Amino acid sequence: MQFDHEYQIYSKVWSSLVELKVATEKLRPFMDYIDPNQTEDARKFERLKAFVKPYSEFSIMLETHKPFYAETVYEALKEVKVKCHHESVGFEVGRRHEPGYYQDAIQNSEQISSAIDKACNQIRSRLQEVTVI
Repeated sequence: MQFDHEYQIYSKVWSSLVELKVATEKLRPFMDYIDPNQTEDARKFERLKAFVKPYSEFSIMLETHKPFYAETVYEALKEVKVKCHHESVGFEVGRRHEPGYYQDAIQNSEQISSAIDKACNQIRSRLQEVTVI
C-alpha cells in the first residue's frame, strides 16, 4: 500500500515537473519569435504569467507530499525547483541585448536538465529498492 501511494506521488510529481520544464524553457526559447508590436516588458509579463502556474503547482505538490516519499528524491526535486526559479529571475531582470543574456539562459538550461536527470535517477533508484510485500 505504501509503495502504491509513493509510486502515485512520483507519477504526479514527474508529470508536474515536465510541465514546469516546458514552461521554464518558454521563458527564453532558443528559437524565439518576437512580435515587433509587443514591448519587451509585455512579453516578459506574458511569459512569466505562463510560468507561475506550473511553478506553483510543482512547488505545492513537492511540499504537500514531502513526508510520503524518499528524502533523496525530495532534495533532487527541490534542486530542480531552485534552478527553475533562478532561470525565471534571470529572465525577469535580464535584457535581451545585454552581453551574457543568452549564455546565461544556455547555462541555466543545462543545469536544469542535469538536475532533472538527477531527480529521475533518484526516483528510479528509489523504485528499484522498494519491494512489494
